[in-house]
Amino acid sequence: MAPWGLLVTGASFAAFRGPHWGLQLLPTPESAARDGWKWRNICVSLMHSLLSGAGALLGLSLYPQMASDPIHGHPPWALILAEMSVGYFLADGVHMLWNQTLAQAWDLFCHHLVVVSCLSIAVWSGRYVGFSMVSLLLELNSICLHLRKLLLLSQQTSSLTFT
Repeated sequence: MAPWGLLVTGASFAAFRGPHWGLQLLPTPESAARDGWKWRNICVSLMHSLLSGAGALLGLSLYPQMASDPIHGHPPWALILAEMSVGYFLADGVHMLWNQTLAQAWDLFCHHLVVVSCLSIAVWSGRYVGFSMVSLLLELNSICLHLRKLLLLSQQTSSLTFT
């Protein structure tokens, strides 16, 4: 990984850790107060999903070469999006382990390890970035999942937005 890539990954790690602390200053819905750390975690995950999902969708639409040549064809910003996602998944893994035991979060922690490993291959080699962008399209689905979890935690499941 180039020093620039380490810098982007480190900055992303810090940038995604910051909202966890900042969200502690904001009121948490009373029904979610018992799991306040989970509320904050899902809010930060939603931020990442919005950024990376939209970035991957926009990127693949504006630069279709990533789909036709997913190994070599990519613009520099696509690599930055992959580096940012590595930083996010590292920060999220740290946050999970800080608030849960490994026994409680082993499945999600293993998922994070696999994602970090796959994205890191693209970041380290500068290749397979197109595949990374396609995989980050899954974050579009995560947007809906995170919103659903936030509604469940805040006990808003009877609202029109949930159904």
